[in-house]
Amino acid sequence: MRARGTGYVLTAFDLGYEIDLVRAAERLGVGKRPEAFRHKRGSAEEAAESRRPLRFSRPIEPLALGGLACARELEISIYPYGAVCLVYRVALDLPLEELVEVSVSLYDNAGLLAAARAEAQAVLLCLGDAVREPELAQAVEDYVLYSLEPLDVPVAELETGQRELLARILRAERGALSLHEVENALDGRIAYGPDELVLVDWFGALLIGKGMEDERRVLELTTVELVELRFLDGRLELRLEEAYGLLARAQKPVFGLSPRSQDVERLARFQADSAILHENFDNALKLLGDDYLARLYELCSERFHFGAWDTAIERKLATLESIYSKISDRAARRRAELLEWIVILLFVADILLYFLPSRAP
Repeated sequence: MRARGTGYVLTAFDLGYEIDLVRAAERLGVGKRPEAFRHKRGSAEEAAESRRPLRFSRPIEPLALGGLACARELEISIYPYGAVCLVYRVALDLPLEELVEVSVSLYDNAGLLAAARAEAQAVLLCLGDAVREPELAQAVEDYVLYSLEPLDVPVAELETGQRELLARILRAERGALSLHEVENALDGRIAYGPDELVLVDWFGALLIGKGMEDERRVLELTTVELVELRFLDGRLELRLEEAYGLLARAQKPVFGLSPRSQDVERLARFQADSAILHENFDNALKLLGDDYLARLYELCSERFHFGAWDTAIERKLATLESIYSKISDRAARRRAELLEWIVILLFVADILLYFLPSRAP
């Protein structure tokens, strides 16, 4: 049984807080191509034009990925909420069982990640002032898609007869897997037509069928969303430590006016920016109703544990809001106390001046 199709290796990074795609297109010298789902799977509400990524390609030296040479062209997608996704393509025409070895070699591939990071850094330099708060984050998310043409056997027969092989491809595992592990790996299943199959796992996905471009775009979006969740969670961790430091300083005031107001304002601005960023990439894909692509997105969300990430981020945002409120309340009370003391001192000074003997002119 031969696997014919294309392998896509996705690597997603965060480049900054926000990217102006119009200015980015001008600096890169590329046109903003229309990017929308084709709706062949039903009616979906498309993402707004402002949230669609800027896609373009650039030539690269081919890398050896999984023993196969990748294409000489790198597909790059830039998202308005600060993310970039690099897509390496590999032509596939090999026995299905050999995809296991390809997956193993691609899993946590240091050479690939280093090359992708260098490409992301080059893109960031080209973008210049199109990026707000530019910085290539350490967080990276890589994901592998195998988009295969219909195989020699029906999909139903493939699922029943090659379950462990499919699980080992998805899990990048050379050795045998337990029945429980196989069931867990194949649990993320969805299909639209009788000759189609989509299997989604945490490291990779298997797409079988013709015209699977929509499914690939959804999986790219979820990969980008995952790296943004990781990036935002890491930023919130650092700011929480800073906020706790400000709260400790607020308990040891210097003349009633600590911490500095600019520190508090910076904390409030960061809390607001983080909430907006979370909302922006959380709403990047607007697919409503009982639509196939919406259900695929929900499946990816479950496999990538978006719910747990969202809960953790919302809890940290709430903690930041609570700390900011406490610091602001304490600062307000201390300013009020300071004003009261000033009024008292002025009152005492006025009394003293009244009783002091006046000098004759």
